Amino acid sequence: MQRNRSGIFRNLITLGGVFLVGFMALAFTQFNTEQQTRKLDARLDNSRARIAISRAIIQNINLIERDFNLLSTTSRIPGQRQEEVIETIHYERDQDAGYVLEVIDLEPKMMTIERNMQALADIMACLSTAREKRDETAIFETEAQVSVFLKRSRSHFTRMRENTNRLYADAKQDMEAMHASTEHSKWQIQQIQKALAVTIVVTVLVICWLIARQISGIYLALYEAQRVSAAAQQEAEAANQAKSEFLATMSHEIRTPMNGVIGMASLLVRTDLNAEQRSYAEIINNSGKGLLAIINDILDFSKIEAGKMEIEQVPFDLHECVESVGDILAHPAQSKKLNLPIILSRDVPRFVVGDTTRLRQILLNLTGNAVKFTEQGHVSLEVHPSRDGRGVEFRISDTGIGISEEHVEKLFSAFTQADSSTTRKYGGTGLGLAITERLVRAMGGEIHVESEEGTGTTFSFALDLPVAENTAKPFPACLQGLEIMLVSGAYKCVESCTEQMVRMGCRVVSATSVEDGLALIEANRLRPPPGLVVASFRLGQEGVEALDRKLASLYGNHKPPILLQVPVSARHTLADWIYDYDGFLGRPLRTPTVAQTLAEILEGPRESALEASEVTESTAEMAALKILLAEDNHINQVVATEILGTLGIEPDVAENGAEAIEMAKTGDYDLIFMDCQMPVMDGYKATREIRRLEGRGIAKRPHIVAMTANALAEDRRYCLSMGMDDFLPKPLDQEMVAAFMEQHLEQHLETTVTS
Repeated sequence: MQRNRSGIFRNLITLGGVFLVGFMALAFTQFNTEQQTRKLDARLDNSRARIAISRAIIQNINLIERDFNLLSTTSRIPGQRQEEVIETIHYERDQDAGYVLEVIDLEPKMMTIERNMQALADIMACLSTAREKRDETAIFETEAQVSVFLKRSRSHFTRMRENTNRLYADAKQDMEAMHASTEHSKWQIQQIQKALAVTIVVTVLVICWLIARQISGIYLALYEAQRVSAAAQQEAEAANQAKSEFLATMSHEIRTPMNGVIGMASLLVRTDLNAEQRSYAEIINNSGKGLLAIINDILDFSKIEAGKMEIEQVPFDLHECVESVGDILAHPAQSKKLNLPIILSRDVPRFVVGDTTRLRQILLNLTGNAVKFTEQGHVSLEVHPSRDGRGVEFRISDTGIGISEEHVEKLFSAFTQADSSTTRKYGGTGLGLAITERLVRAMGGEIHVESEEGTGTTFSFALDLPVAENTAKPFPACLQGLEIMLVSGAYKCVESCTEQMVRMGCRVVSATSVEDGLALIEANRLRPPPGLVVASFRLGQEGVEALDRKLASLYGNHKPPILLQVPVSARHTLADWIYDYDGFLGRPLRTPTVAQTLAEILEGPRESALEASEVTESTAEMAALKILLAEDNHINQVVATEILGTLGIEPDVAENGAEAIEMAKTGDYDLIFMDCQMPVMDGYKATREIRRLEGRGIAKRPHIVAMTANALAEDRRYCLSMGMDDFLPKPLDQEMVAAFMEQHLEQHLETTVTS
């Protein structure tokens, strides 16, 4: 193909050269033709002039001869008339004449005639004088001279006519010859031009034919390359499909025993264990979840590589999505004594349109990495309006180990980390950032990294998230305009709390140390006390007590309540002094929880008896539901039964799909947990059969929930297309099942009330 391309290039150059040479040859031929034509036209003009001169000379000679003959009789003409006749035969050569050769040929004869005329005039003057004197002898002699002179002069006129006629004939013959020569030259030039044009056309056609052949060769080569590429693409797609199927199968096979490991470990943790046993059970549970996270990363990367990653566009609560990241990472951050402020700018919309699951995954990956690679200081997650005002910008900063410039370039490569020693020290597959970068691109953004080795790293990206309708309940009225004094030792924590409380409608004054807090209280002593004081437990017992004493000395019985910011996971491990104050704000701060806590401090808590009655009523309503569990694996049966048992539910159990159909005909079930892959009959066929029998053998339409270790989005869609109503991926988690049952119970009650 490369050879054909170079051949086309050479032929195009040749074609351009032919056009250039042909154009120059035609131009030269045209120029030469014009020059020759101009010369021939000049010669023709010369011949025409000679003919015209000959005609004029002949006419003048005739006139001169007539006047000459007339002069011989001038003896009878008055003297004045004789002078006029003499003037008519006077000849002077035109000095500007352009035809000198013809004039030179005739001029001597004309001069001779003129001299003869003058001589004749002189004789005639003598004759006139003799006649006046009546001298007969003189008259006779003079007339004799005139007669002799006239006889001699006629021969001059005859020779003049002959010369003039010869001049006329020669000029006419030359003109005819030149005309014929001109026509012949023009014909030759036309033939040359035609031959040159034909040569150029033939050459161009030959070159075009060669180019067409080479283009055809290139086209055939391209067609062959496309065919080979299509075959290779089909092979690649088949390989991708095989890889996807293999990963899905392996995921299913790994998730099935993982369901037993994680499910039983989570149930074991909730039993009465001593400290050592609980530690072992938590290690098993956390290890299982870590393995599950690796499996999920591999599946996500496989979907992205295969181009099957779909980004949803649905309304969601952006604030809840971001704050949930802090909830999930609170324990690992607290275990390393790291501050984890979540800073949500007050200008960031709460409800937006996008993919909440993928956004949470991105934020968890980046923030989790920051926590993993940071030993002291803080990890912050900041959310602000983007600089162009059309989206939302996310920034994850840490004070960790940082990344050298040489390692930043390969940061987003799959299965790699910035440094191999990092993998040995911190672990990980090296897929997290590769997945994150691809997810950000799939959502229309671009991730940026700023890092300095030994100082820290900042990841940032911006996404276009259109604003959705705000469906949130308003914050409690008691918080609107409430003044809160905030004292914390970390600037980022102060900024995070301030933004959060301002969004709820509060007014915040803040200090970043005990001394600044005391000075702030002293500066506002003449003003009404703040509605609440929020202090970080990191100020220490002495620092918080100093604030408390200062507030008591200024406001006495009107001293505002003091709330301590304490990590939820660390509350039971701290000293008893933290319980001497009015309440706690758990860190990280969830906006709904903070709003509820502040409202309860100001207005009083909800009745615990009411809460207990609601819990008891909810448990009783769940226990009243008739539930069928279709599961062939004994371990998974135990896990699911035990998890449902913690909610007060005792399900019936079917070993396969066929058994589930028979039990559904007689059981009148509200809810069926259907495993998808079972012997005898799988869950898909069983679901279709149950839907077919509704109204003909099954009185009530049950809510069928797929339980499968195939956790891909296409698996969920396939389950729903088979007639299932919902989807729970394995391994099952007690919190996940409990949340699902609460949601189903609400829907069940709404349906019951409506019917």
